Amino acid sequence: MIGIFHALLLWPGDFLVLYAIQGLLLLLFRKAQPKTILIFSIIFFLIPILLTLTFYLAVANDASLMSQLQNDFKNIITPDLIQHNEKSYSIYPSGNFIDVFVMRMDDTLRFYQSLPFWWWNSFAMFLLGLYAGKKQYFQRIEELKSKIKYIFYLSGILGITGNIVFVWAYFHQNLFVPNIYNVINSIFHFIAVPTMTIFYITGIYLLSKVRVGEVIVELLAPMGKIALTNYVMQSLFCNILLFGFGFGLYGKISPSEGLVFCILIWLIQMLLSNWYVKRYSLGPLEYLWRKAAYKKIF
Repeated sequence: MIGIFHALLLWPGDFLVLYAIQGLLLLLFRKAQPKTILIFSIIFFLIPILLTLTFYLAVANDASLMSQLQNDFKNIITPDLIQHNEKSYSIYPSGNFIDVFVMRMDDTLRFYQSLPFWWWNSFAMFLLGLYAGKKQYFQRIEELKSKIKYIFYLSGILGITGNIVFVWAYFHQNLFVPNIYNVINSIFHFIAVPTMTIFYITGIYLLSKVRVGEVIVELLAPMGKIALTNYVMQSLFCNILLFGFGFGLYGKISPSEGLVFCILIWLIQMLLSNWYVKRYSLGPLEYLWRKAAYKKIF
């Protein structure tokens, strides 16, 4: 419910609904052996890569299918996307709350329609987290320190290299005529995302083991304790900055200005989180979530 409200009222690219569904699916694996969980995680990582390869080979070897795809992109998909983007650039920076809400509903439906194509990696990461829990990696973290360093370097090499190849292929692919660059782009996207995630996780742990890093991690830790509240708060900040009922900066911010806004929002949230967790054990949304889960409200 929080995810649906978040998507409709604040941000159409909401992930909470997807995570809630995948959390339920994860219950199917709660009694599985760690090895079984790891195997399924690898399978879910591989599925989108295999689907991409299968699609490319099917199209590359079928001239009529290739022609049909080209016509669909040219006559249906591309005009629809252009019209939709023009509409969003018109409504978001100048529309009132109702106008933005209606536009956001359209964007939310489009976003949810795309979920079946890329939810595989996300669920694979859920399974990988369950595997780590089953193996008690977090309880044995000091014992595994040398392995964590190895994983940090390996995931960094794979993740950074994968992202470089992903970006390179992105600028060579053809959205209208599937080519080998489309395949490379998709494959390295699915490789780079999980490996960079692991790189960040292991990097934060190793950072916490040096003096300066320990201070940084201590400042960031409260943000994680009220992560749900901070996630929704970011959307609230961006609504005020970007949309017509706020400052109306949608489509008017350069990448460098966007980076500055991002850093400022993070700093504000870090200060607020540190102040808040010294006084309360649960964030506002975490509190509502827990109460609703145990049927003590609503």
